[in-house]
Amino acid sequence: MIDTKESGCHKAAAPLQSRAFYSHSLGIPSPPGIFCSLGAAFVYLASSFNSQGPAHVDLANCHSCWGISGTSSEQRSDYCCLPQLSGIILQLNWCEPEGEAKKGTMETSAPEDLFSWLPDELALRILWYLDGKEILQVAQTCQRWRQLAEDEGLWQGKCKADRIAEPPDMTKSRDPGFTAGPWKRAYMNQHRINTNWHQGRFKSINLRLRHDDEVIVRMEFDGRRILTSDRWNTIKVWSSVTGECLITLVGHTDIIFTTQMRADVIISGSLDQTLKVWNAESGVCIHTLFGHTAAVECVHLCGQRAVSGSQDKTIRVWDIETGQCLHVLRGHQDFIKCVRYHGQRVVSFAYDSTVRIWDPERGICLLTLQGPADKTSTLEFDGGRVVTVSDRTTIRVWDMETGRCIQTLSGYPFAISAVALAGNILVCGNSDCTAKVWDINAGRCLCTLRGPDQIPSRMESLQLRRNCVIASSYDGTMMLWDWKSGAFLLNLALSQTKGPCFTQFHVSDTKLVCAVSKRSRFTSEPTKVLVLDFDTDGKQ
Repeated sequence: MIDTKESGCHKAAAPLQSRAFYSHSLGIPSPPGIFCSLGAAFVYLASSFNSQGPAHVDLANCHSCWGISGTSSEQRSDYCCLPQLSGIILQLNWCEPEGEAKKGTMETSAPEDLFSWLPDELALRILWYLDGKEILQVAQTCQRWRQLAEDEGLWQGKCKADRIAEPPDMTKSRDPGFTAGPWKRAYMNQHRINTNWHQGRFKSINLRLRHDDEVIVRMEFDGRRILTSDRWNTIKVWSSVTGECLITLVGHTDIIFTTQMRADVIISGSLDQTLKVWNAESGVCIHTLFGHTAAVECVHLCGQRAVSGSQDKTIRVWDIETGQCLHVLRGHQDFIKCVRYHGQRVVSFAYDSTVRIWDPERGICLLTLQGPADKTSTLEFDGGRVVTVSDRTTIRVWDMETGRCIQTLSGYPFAISAVALAGNILVCGNSDCTAKVWDINAGRCLCTLRGPDQIPSRMESLQLRRNCVIASSYDGTMMLWDWKSGAFLLNLALSQTKGPCFTQFHVSDTKLVCAVSKRSRFTSEPTKVLVLDFDTDGKQ
């Protein structure tokens, strides 16, 4: 829960005589101007109540009605913006605290709530533009705003805007033991977790590895369980809460190259040319999938289907319920490096430097995005757009339906070593020890991320978690940034010895799971797997 005392919510409202100076210091209109902007904003609210967001309206008539005719057009435009009105409510605190004696003739004549004439629906619309901490500040001013700030519809809208899942305790919304509804609790809980990420507050858990687990080849994480494969051709499922091994899967006869876990299903591909489908709860092998004539390099689950890529230069589409191979996709001229299955399309990337888009139902290639001369090195796919890195210096964004290149981001003086894509945000880690954050819709670089003393070595891998960028470097260091502000948040040295490291990591909303081992032909440092849990009330 947010500490409202620290945010100044319990301070008494400023005397009316001092508010003009206070508002001037904040760059907000003085009281007469506020009345004008309130009138403009009310016209705006009334005209756009059913709209999806703030939009500027023609206030030529209401300007003269409310006495703003002498104001510049730019200032008038600012007055009609709804978030501006939200800021006035928050920062000027026009509601007098209940029970406080009023002093002075000016203060006696001032209304208790300047916004009392607003209907609840419009007042809630104004509150929607504030963040959770600011809503709690407004709630401290008077009884009416406190009641409005408890509205579950308001918090439900805030949760959906911030992509917060529906709370599981919806039935507890009116239970006597709960002071807030489930949507408000969900929003406040997410705020606490986000604050922990930004302030580096977490509890750490080490996986209880035995000697035969010392070299982890592959690691996956589904938010609750950790999946590892080792050099002994076994797969283990671990609890991310206790660090204990839950089950061990044995069946492959050679090195396991690829694994994926979803709900109660695990699928794995191996150098033994087979895939295996496992029950994640019991550890029982449900199917062994035969068909590939060389090592299976990659696999991706989508519903009851899976797609696999092999060194035999083919892609196979499988029904994991029956174990049947539905289609064999041919066209690549080299080993398949990466496959992604989203909805109605499969995207593949091979060592022949081509990226192909397939229809998995008909088993045909629809588009080839790049020719071999482009030397594609990296692929990212979010279901609608494909991002490729060519020659390690040029980024291209492709429309999956048309095959058209919609953005080209070039001019990198150093090689691109890692990329991560989430929505319209693309982060590229460079070998010059920096990372750039791009808005791929606009083709604009938003900021460049750097460590406090530069990043010690090049970035090996990147992932995005809400507003955070998480990166691993060549020396085994983990770094966190807030990509919106560009602020450096956290630096974690996972390896106790100097030198190059092999680091794998996965991120959920509340956890960061890291596996780091030493890179050396002569010595082998045991793999260290660490779980950082940011859903905690305690200190690090």
